[in-house]
Amino acid sequence: NLFFLDLSNYEKVIVLSSGFEKNYNYNNDNKDIFILTPPRYLWDSFENNNLNKSKGLRIISQPIRILHRLIDVSTFRKVNAKNIYSISEYIKNKVSRTYKFESIVIYPPFRASGKGTRTELNAKDKGDGYFVIVSRIFRYKNIHKFLEVFKGMGMKLVVVGDGPELEEYKKSYSSSMNIEFTGFVSDDEKLSLIKGAKAMLFGAVEDFGYVICESIAVGTPVIAYAKGGAKEIINKYNGLLFESFEDLSDILNSYTPSNDKENIMKSVETFSIENFNKKFFERI
Repeated sequence: NLFFLDLSNYEKVIVLSSGFEKNYNYNNDNKDIFILTPPRYLWDSFENNNLNKSKGLRIISQPIRILHRLIDVSTFRKVNAKNIYSISEYIKNKVSRTYKFESIVIYPPFRASGKGTRTELNAKDKGDGYFVIVSRIFRYKNIHKFLEVFKGMGMKLVVVGDGPELEEYKKSYSSSMNIEFTGFVSDDEKLSLIKGAKAMLFGAVEDFGYVICESIAVGTPVIAYAKGGAKEIINKYNGLLFESFEDLSDILNSYTPSNDKENIMKSVETFSIENFNKKFFERI
């Protein structure tokens, strides 16, 4: 039980939290807390978690969620921490709204070089080009909204990843010959598919958006939903943002990929390990 965990003999404690890990003192005041996200099952809307599948579960769970929210806020406010960090401006705003705490934004470190870089992988040959989605297949990732758009188009879409909704989507869109589901693939295969695409499509409201950085690092631009952490990564060099899925068909039909691979790849350097180390260690 974390409540009884005594870390008083340690000079420094670093806590990574997407749940209640941040809510304990560990008998050590010299600690830094990285908040990946406030607990999603408590603070996100029902449409973004599995409780949305059952009206009965939503009704039963609501008073439990309210109680756990009160516990989450009250216990976190009693924690002593040297620094509280958020992994994006999006999460910083969430932390401020939820806990009335101000936090420092330090983006998570991304390794933009080494195995899997653009020079080391051969792109898949997809003829006239294709768009790619790389994601766990969950409803809240909004993959179904992309599938609906592509169902009525001639453009090729490759969906990379596995998850609980995969079989349902494969069955529902089996007649759409322009949509391909790969299921789980190796890291090298994943990056090769990203590299060969005209653009990656990203539709989830995420805390940061690590896979966006993966795409940019191999020179493939990203077309992303203008919500969450994606807004902090996408710029005029590496992709574009869209406000509504209703606009997506027109955007894709008129889309011309950038040939400026150097600036696309360079834009991910903001999230390098070196920048992370510099920002973090100067505060210790």
